[in-house]
Amino acid sequence: MAFSVGETRAIVTCHPGVAKEILNGRDFADRPVKESAYSLMFNRAMGFAPYGVYWRTLRRVASTHMFSPKQIRSYEAQRRELATEMVSIFGSKTGRFRVREVLKRASLSNMMGSVFGRRCALIEEEEDSKSVELKEMVDEGYDLLGILNWADHLSCLSHFDLQNIRVRCSKLVPKVKRFVAHIIDQHRANPVQSQLDFVHVLLSLQGSDELSDSDVIAVLWEMIFRGTDTVAVMIEWILARLVLHPDVQSRVHDELDKV
Repeated sequence: MAFSVGETRAIVTCHPGVAKEILNGRDFADRPVKESAYSLMFNRAMGFAPYGVYWRTLRRVASTHMFSPKQIRSYEAQRRELATEMVSIFGSKTGRFRVREVLKRASLSNMMGSVFGRRCALIEEEEDSKSVELKEMVDEGYDLLGILNWADHLSCLSHFDLQNIRVRCSKLVPKVKRFVAHIIDQHRANPVQSQLDFVHVLLSLQGSDELSDSDVIAVLWEMIFRGTDTVAVMIEWILARLVLHPDVQSRVHDELDKV
């Protein structure tokens, strides 16, 4: 089924074969770049960059140095420590509390450790100013990307900023650039560490793979951005399903006991 949202054509299918063709084929490889995504520099990151040499380079670098089995195993101790901290926090709570807030801080801390080489506290009262600033920027970015901006679908509205998206993006982007650029400068000043994080990897690229500073900032920002809220929502959904389905919860307990 095809339909239009303003000037934007959309395709909906429930057939697995068609869905596979759409998701795997090059004809649908490029995603429409929303105004907010373009303003937030995602057009130069893997999520929205057009299919081609640059996108394939980013994908190869990420799959080799960020998402490879070896790299994932190298951060196993970090994930185990975060899981232990979360269990401790959940156990200390009484009455109702928001699980997602703890999960978001844990996801942010995990991504900061993998990408920037430093983590943030999971307890709000123990957060430093840099962690609070980054969390606020991620929250603002998600809010901007999630808004249905009619100017993306009706070109006659593109000259106006009826939903205040352009203004908010113009305020957020300088903060992001300043924050990430400071991290990059710190890594250049201290290039030798016991474990290389993703910033070191991007700065070490040579030849045709070498990225400009603006591209490095865009890629690092997307890594932190994508790996925070999405992961927290997914884990919260899993926990909710376990609560609603005791039989599944019992199987999970059995598997954990065997491990």
